[in-house]
Order: sequence, then structure tokens, then C-alpha cells
Amino acid sequence: MRIAIRLLLGIAGLFAAALVALAVMLPRIAQRPEVRAEIARAARAATGRELRFGELDAGLLPPRLIVASPELVAAEGEPPLRAERVSLRLALLPLLTGSIGVDSLVLEGAELSFARTPDGIELPVQLAASEEPAAESESSLDLSVREVRITGSRVALVDRLAVPTTTWQLEDVDARASGSLISRDVKFEANATLASGGELSASGKLASDGALGVKVALAKFALDAARAYLPADASAAGEATLAVELSGPTDALTGPLSLDLDAAQLAFGDSFRKPAGEKLRVSGTLALAGDEIALRDGELALRDLETPLALEMAEKTRVSLAGGALDLSGWEAILPALESLGLTGELSFANLELGLEPLSLRGAITLEGVAMPLAENQNATVSMQLTGMGDAIRGSGPVTVGGQQVTLELGVTNLAREMQLALGAHADDLDS
Repeated sequence: MRIAIRLLLGIAGLFAAALVALAVMLPRIAQRPEVRAEIARAARAATGRELRFGELDAGLLPPRLIVASPELVAAEGEPPLRAERVSLRLALLPLLTGSIGVDSLVLEGAELSFARTPDGIELPVQLAASEEPAAESESSLDLSVREVRITGSRVALVDRLAVPTTTWQLEDVDARASGSLISRDVKFEANATLASGGELSASGKLASDGALGVKVALAKFALDAARAYLPADASAAGEATLAVELSGPTDALTGPLSLDLDAAQLAFGDSFRKPAGEKLRVSGTLALAGDEIALRDGELALRDLETPLALEMAEKTRVSLAGGALDLSGWEAILPALESLGLTGELSFANLELGLEPLSLRGAITLEGVAMPLAENQNATVSMQLTGMGDAIRGSGPVTVGGQQVTLELGVTNLAREMQLALGAHADDLDS
């Protein structure tokens, strides 16, 4: 027992001696001119910008150098990059030998700005290309950082492709990336609050071969902030919740997606309205390849309708619905035309494919016992199958009015241009 106690006391004494040594060494290290010069040199070599900062201080637990008020001087046309402070956390063993090894970097109170342009994502700092091998430095400062953290920071993403230009402001950003930031896999995680409304979290890994695996969750996202991305006759309000998990090469990512729009209020012209509280959910496999977006093996749930869904957004946008049926009663809040016409009855569809820009429709739509009120307490009841043929819709079926039946022929042409409607009817043995 006495041996164990002596061993523990010896270890405790060793740690105490090391802490005393650090307490003496660190302030001296922080005041060494070559350390300040090496930090500035490394920043210029990496970014091509001059680094200015205030005091260079030291902390003991964990051992670290603290750079106060750092700022990368902005080049013309570039945003400034500044922070309240940067902590360079030091590896313990190199310190005991008199050298400095930076194990992690913590950026506090930073203000960063990204931009989305036709050329891609513009980073806050463009990394400087090294045209010649770096000369060996006699400095004892090693900046082989294995972890980077950002805390209490603000990040702005300026989307210059949106019309009008839209800025997404992230507040209270807390992010971490760990691993060799040069040649090995990098793990990362981040959490932030959108100033416009919403909570964002992301985590994943970027492999040295360029493969990416990432999970993104967006909760209580305020949809009115996304108005720049909607067609002119569309509007969105309320909240949305999104979860997506993607993997693969960065230019060909795929993975499951889940989108909950129950709390959203949506409108498309006078033809579609989705009140807040009405169920609207989309799920499936998201595929991103260049400028092309696709949703495969999807499911659409809208009110009491559930149907397989596929979506392609490239040069042309196509939406495919495999099939479904609905009772028109109760759908007036979503389809305003039903309310104005007073339609009731059943509608079903199969293999629908809707194309946008230009407008086209393929597939079958069946009306079964659809009634429309007429004057003098009479109804017209229609049972008809309509067939989408691309730029035209054609159909025929019986129409019953006042106990008498006629066969109605319907044709709609030029869907993508100026629509033209043609109606024809024929009947046998009509009462006068």
C-alpha cells in the first residue's frame, strides 16, 4: 500500500512540476518576437493576406496561445475576416522540449462571409497557391493543426444567383473539424441559428479521396425567407422541417430526404392553396449531380392522398405521380376551383407526368360521379376519363342532367401556349 501511495505522490509531484514549468514558460513563449512573426507568416502563406492582431497572451489549462482581435486585411472587393480572438491550443510534449506544436485552433466571435456565384462557392479567404517549395524555417513553431473549432460566431452566405440577391445569416455558430486538414479524413460537426428563423445542424466526414458523407437537419425553418427562390405567382409562409443524409463524390451525392411541410402555408396562383396545419410531406432518395436535382423512389402525402412520387429538375422540370384516388369533398381549401364550382365526387389518376416550362401532361385522370350544381336545384353528373397526351388533353364520357344523359367529348390543346377548349355532345332519345 505504501508503495502505491508513494507512486501516486510521485506522479502528482511530476504533474505539479510540469504545471509550474508551463506557468513560467508560456508567458515567455507568448512574448517571443519570432512566435508573433511565425503566426503572421503562416497566415500570409495560407491566405495571401496580411494578418494583424493585438496582444499575444498565454493560457495554462489547456496550454494555449491567445491571439487577440485578429484580422486578415481585406483585399479590394473582398470582405474583411475578423474575430474576437483565436486560441492556439498547444501539444504538451513538444512544450516540455522547448518547441511549440499547435494541436488545435479555436476561433471565437468570428465574422465570416461566403458567396454563391456562377463559378461556385466563394470562400471567405482564397487559399494562396504555393508556386515554390516552402523554405525550411528555423522557427520552433509547428502549425500542424489537427482540430479547428468555431464558437460564438456569425456566418453570412450571400446567394448572388437568387433574384433578388439573398443573404442567409447564421448566428451562434458552433462548429468543429478534426483530423489532418491536409491529407487525411476530416470529421466535422456544426450547429447554428438562422437569423430569419430556424435551427441548423450538420455532421459528417470528408475523405482524403474526395468522398463526402454528411447529415443535415433544419428545424422550424421560416419559409418566408425563401421567397426569392419561388415562381412569381407562388408564396410560402410558416415553417418547414428538413432532414437529409448524403454520401458519395461531391459532384454526385445521393441519400434519403424527409421534408415536413405540415406547418407551412403555400399558394400557387389561384389554383393551389395549402393552409398551415394541413398535412404535406415528401420523402425519397435525393440525388445531386452538378446543376441537376432528382428525387427518386419518393412518397407524397397531401391531406388524405398518398402516392409514389418522382421529381427531376434539370433543363426541364418533371413531376411524376404513380397513382391515387381522392374524394373531392373537403379539398376545397386546397383546390379553390372545387369551391367555386361546387364539385363533389371522386377523382383518380394513374401514371401522371407533369412537365413545366413548357407545360405538358401525360397519364390518365378519371372522374367518377362528379357532380356540379346547376340552376333550379339541378346537378350535372359526369363520369369521364381524361388522357394527357403531352400538349393536349382529351376525354369523353356520359353527362347526366335532369335524368337525361348525353355523351360529352372534350379536348384541350396548346397547353404550353394559348389553351384552346373544344366541346362536343351527342345523345339518343332526348326528351324535349
